[in-house]
Amino acid sequence: MAEIAGRTKAPLARRVSAWNELFSKEDWWAIWLGCGLIAAAILLFANGGSIKWLAVAPQKWSHLPDVLTQLEQNGLRYGSLFVLWALLFGLGLAALGINLIAFLPAFLVLFVVAAALYFLGLWDQSARYNLEPPLVALALGILVSNTVGVPRWLTPALRVEF
Repeated sequence: MAEIAGRTKAPLARRVSAWNELFSKEDWWAIWLGCGLIAAAILLFANGGSIKWLAVAPQKWSHLPDVLTQLEQNGLRYGSLFVLWALLFGLGLAALGINLIAFLPAFLVLFVVAAALYFLGLWDQSARYNLEPPLVALALGILVSNTVGVPRWLTPALRVEF
């Protein structure tokens, strides 16, 4: 009993509400943004609209001028898609207190590289050379991380939840 009386109490840990976690973690922000996008699509659909215009995707191509033609025809849509994702991710990052000025240029580079990999995967010879976008992205990531390393300015855009 003397042993117990001689112990001092440990300081109380700061209690964090479970509700607070719903707005302070990146995982939850990814869920909120996804649900918000689904809700916007449902509201647009219910009112006779659609987000189909933003659902731009490259088409199969065989020569580089075909890619340039697609970019010329759908450049505004690709730009709008970038702006949408930049706004949504920026909203989540701002709520988490992350620097948006560092995020936006890095996200632009990531968006362009992802689009280029997607276009590469739709080349009519890509299956012949086994150039599927996830495989090429993995190879590119391994090459960069094991040679020059990921540039420090690019890390704000490499948030896995988003």
